[in-house]
Amino acid sequence: MRKLLFLAVSAFLLLSSCDNDDNSEPTVLGTWKMTKEMYISGKDNSIFDSTPYSACKSQSNFVFAADNTATFSQYDLNGTTCTLKNSSNFTYSYDSKTKTLTLDANNTQESYVLNSLTDNEMQILTNTDDYNDDGIDDKSVIVFNK
Repeated sequence: MRKLLFLAVSAFLLLSSCDNDDNSEPTVLGTWKMTKEMYISGKDNSIFDSTPYSACKSQSNFVFAADNTATFSQYDLNGTTCTLKNSSNFTYSYDSKTKTLTLDANNTQESYVLNSLTDNEMQILTNTDDYNDDGIDDKSVIVFNK
């Protein structure tokens, strides 16, 4: 009995003491679907408006590949049918220190600051303005989920 208890405790200690070497930061790699638009208060960072996208528009997505190429596919209703409205290919870079995502399509660059990036959610800052009339600029973000 003592040996069994010793083995169980040893196994538990061995498994719980394993060092997790996965200290990597989240990346933009993968497929990200548009889910909603949010407005975040510049005063206290609270969300004061959140609008989910329709089932059709939520099919719109970015696909970021490891070779720094990407595709954006935009879906919208055509009458009552959800159709692919536009698809764009481009190259990209992401600076994790400045949280800047730069997209380059046909030598035209656009840079976006990520308000937030986790393993499952990416918030792209689209604009700043005083949306709630409190005299302080707020953030407009588009939320993408994996």
